[in-house]
Amino acid sequence: MPRSKLEIYIDVLGALAQQRPLKFTNIRQKANYHANELKDYLRFLAEEGFISKRTIGQRWIVYSITQKGVNVLKRFSELKKQFALER
Repeated sequence: MPRSKLEIYIDVLGALAQQRPLKFTNIRQKANYHANELKDYLRFLAEEGFISKRTIGQRWIVYSITQKGVNVLKRFSELKKQFALER
């Protein structure tokens, strides 16, 4: 079953929370998602302030989770625990 947008966003935020900053390729591998669509998801997360994007030198672009992204990841984790407890 394909993952929802929310699940992909959470996977990306989770990858960045574990180890940051990460290059695009590393995020793609950790989130296990296709490169073309992942670009759109990263763009959205950056525009909304959940992640930051910066250039190192003239060649490398890296992504990091922001405090806003950490907060969303924590809330999602709490919701997930709540639903697991209610079964």
